[in-house]
Amino acid sequence: MAFKKQITARGVAADYFRLVSFRWDERAREASALFSLYVDEAHAGASKRSGVSPAEAAPLVDVAAKIRLSGDEFDRYVGKKRPEGADIVAGFYRAAREACKQSKAEKKPGAALHLVSDYGEAVFDTAADV
Repeated sequence: MAFKKQITARGVAADYFRLVSFRWDERAREASALFSLYVDEAHAGASKRSGVSPAEAAPLVDVAAKIRLSGDEFDRYVGKKRPEGADIVAGFYRAAREACKQSKAEKKPGAALHLVSDYGEAVFDTAADV
């Protein structure tokens, strides 16, 4: 699972955002996730078949976006109230997309789901799921 959206970072065209790490604490009802930006899908999954060397596989931007969930948002996306069968990683992607849409609709930064990105609060609102 990843997001695909064309971005220019450090003078390079890139289009592949992937969740690379998360912290999840059910007891505290808090979680956060980091999304990295890769040049493309091949660079994100470097292998002999992709033709991309492991040295080229590093993210273009290590932390392109970060989301933080707590309380009711934690429960809804990655906790006990998440949709049946939905895993935690999918919950982070869903929360990131909805945070961007909410921020864009409200036309203000700092949406309730606390998504932060150097590419704007609405970075994932029009991204394709891949």
